Amino acid sequence: MGSSLLGSTDNWWRDIYYWLLERGYTLRPCYHPDWIPSWKGTKKLPSSCKDGLGPLTIAPIVDATRISDGTRIILKQGSKALHPHEREISTFLSSEELRNNPRNHSVPVLEILDPSEEHFLIVMPLLRSFWDPRFETIGEVVGYIRQLFERTGMCYLPSMFVTASLSTFRDCKADNIVIDAHPMYPNAWHPVATRENAAYTKSAVHVSRTAAPEPIKYYFIDLGIAVRFRSTDSFTAPLIRSGDKSVPKYQPGVAHHDHFPTDVHLLGNTIKECFHICKMLNLQQLPISLTGLRDLGHGLLPTCIRARISPFAHRGYHSFSPGSSSPSLS
Repeated sequence: MGSSLLGSTDNWWRDIYYWLLERGYTLRPCYHPDWIPSWKGTKKLPSSCKDGLGPLTIAPIVDATRISDGTRIILKQGSKALHPHEREISTFLSSEELRNNPRNHSVPVLEILDPSEEHFLIVMPLLRSFWDPRFETIGEVVGYIRQLFERTGMCYLPSMFVTASLSTFRDCKADNIVIDAHPMYPNAWHPVATRENAAYTKSAVHVSRTAAPEPIKYYFIDLGIAVRFRSTDSFTAPLIRSGDKSVPKYQPGVAHHDHFPTDVHLLGNTIKECFHICKMLNLQQLPISLTGLRDLGHGLLPTCIRARISPFAHRGYHSFSPGSSSPSLS
């Protein structure tokens, strides 16, 4: 291989290039085992060439193209040993019974592949970070918050029993919430240079969420540390720390804990970010009080959650608590 854009951890994708090709997916040229950079021997800069764009992000994620119809997709590498539940839960949430439920905000799984005994690959749509492109109106922010509540309510329905909302993956942070922005981008976008069109020939043109011809939907990704419960009697499971280190239960010596209050805490932190987003974008303050948010969430959550969520408002979980008389988002 000539001059490479790949690090040592990216070579795993290069090594299965032809295997993926046989299964109907092609990676970008830089992953081809015999790739020679198009700028080699010229005065061009790598950044000016389509094949000069490096990996999408960290090693477990790569973009690809479905050969049958040219659709850009994402491949996520999963470890069968480290993440034993991810495959089952991802498949369950994309089952025929659930995938058409408008309250299902788990990222759609298009297919699961098995490149080796140690790993599996989850095929997902190409999506964008939830805040990109930027929110332009307060209504768009409120619509985003509403979908957070929809996700929380669905995952705790008696028929679901998935430890839920933002703790299904127990790692709620900005890069685990994405937006299906295809209705906003008539000519799509490049998976790496997201401000460019899919062909990497000019800037990507987009409309706002409000002006999009179809409703915008947000999804939650990364079920690597997910747990599925078979009963609503208990949500106790081994403790796995998420990227949000502020959860009160994350204390030395704690081996198991109830994930329901953790969900409440993480949901509160995520909603709190919406107030920061409004301030950062110089939008007017959200036209809804914390009490109003509480009532909004209360109306979207099943009865079994409303009864359960109230006690946590007084146990030091500084989060949004729909059953609390005084929610604390400070």
